[in-house]
Amino acid sequence: MKKIPLFLVLIVMLSGCGTTNNKHSSKDAMSACIAAVKGTDFLVVSVPAADSFIANKLIVASVKTTGSNAIDALVTTMSLSVRPAIIVVGDNDEVTAVTLEASLLKLPQGTVRSSKPVCVAGADVHKTPLQAAADSAGIQLVMASNR
Repeated sequence: MKKIPLFLVLIVMLSGCGTTNNKHSSKDAMSACIAAVKGTDFLVVSVPAADSFIANKLIVASVKTTGSNAIDALVTTMSLSVRPAIIVVGDNDEVTAVTLEASLLKLPQGTVRSSKPVCVAGADVHKTPLQAAADSAGIQLVMASNR
């Protein structure tokens, strides 16, 4: 008899953990970055995320080794010597930050890059690894708060 209520509690807890998500509006992130780049021309790159907490954690765990279309697009765009500012947005802070970090680390070394900034809006917890990757790549990073 005690096994059935315990089993139900376990199912409820697992479904609650599976539906929690670190989501925010891409529109809020874009507004914060537009204000941060102060009226310069810009290009918006959207990083896709899943609606599932578990799926987003799998993306975060695998994106640095497997890559993605968003990483390839960011590497190509950031490698240009003449480009507009880049605003990176996504519905999940962690997926967006890890995708940007992976693309910054994938940039070829020793090339001339634009001095225009790359802006990402998100939680402060992602600032340190992103700033380190941007510094090693020679990219000016602007972190805007979307909260």
